[in-house]
Amino acid sequence: MRHAAFEPASSLLSRLAARGGASSMQRFCGDIAFPIDPLFRGEKVAIGQLAQLAGCDVVALERVSVRHLGKGHFRLRDEFASLQSFQRLRVRVCPKCVRAETPSAVEILVDQKLPGARLHAGEPPAREI
Repeated sequence: MRHAAFEPASSLLSRLAARGGASSMQRFCGDIAFPIDPLFRGEKVAIGQLAQLAGCDVVALERVSVRHLGKGHFRLRDEFASLQSFQRLRVRVCPKCVRAETPSAVEILVDQKLPGARLHAGEPPAREI
C-alpha cells in the first residue's frame, strides 16, 4: 500500500484496515494479531511491523509518526511533547468544518448528537459531543 508523505502510522493503519474490509481498526488488528497499543504509543518495533505489513519505507513512516522517547516524552516530526500533551477530556468539533469535509456526516451528527444546532454563520465555533 502506498504511504502518503505526511501520513502517520495510525492513519496508515486505518486505511489498511478499511482496505481489508474490517469494520474497525481495532477489529482488523485483532484479526491479524497486530499490536495496536504499541503503535499508538509510538514504539519503533510496532512502526516497523506496520511498514512491513503495508510494504512501505519504515524510515519515512517513522519520520511522520509519533515516536515514544521514554519516560512520557514523545516526538512528532521535529516537535517534542510530554504525555500530558496527548490527553483529551472532551471531543470538540466544528459542525461547519465537518460539513465541508463530509456532508452526510453532518446530517447524522446534527440529527443524533446536536439537535437544534445551527450550521450557518454566527454559530458557535465548536460543540461538545
